[in-house]
Amino acid sequence: MRETGCLLPPRQRSIARFMNPSHAPEWSRNMQRIFATLNTNERQTLDFVNTHGKTTGESSGVFGFVNGVLKRVKRIFGTGAE
Repeated sequence: MRETGCLLPPRQRSIARFMNPSHAPEWSRNMQRIFATLNTNERQTLDFVNTHGKTTGESSGVFGFVNGVLKRVKRIFGTGAE
């Protein structure tokens, strides 16, 4: 219920936190893009986004790679081909 609550990423249940990890880097990229338009309080709250921006960019690439591999594996094993 804070003033900056609308900018924070959506919370996930603890059971589901590893189910869709690719949403976090996407949210981080969006916040980095609008960071310059935020007021001082909002910038202070989201300072960790800029601090760890490189890490989230790299993890986005990893998630993209893993998703590409999974699509190929599902296609191969989903059709019954060997």
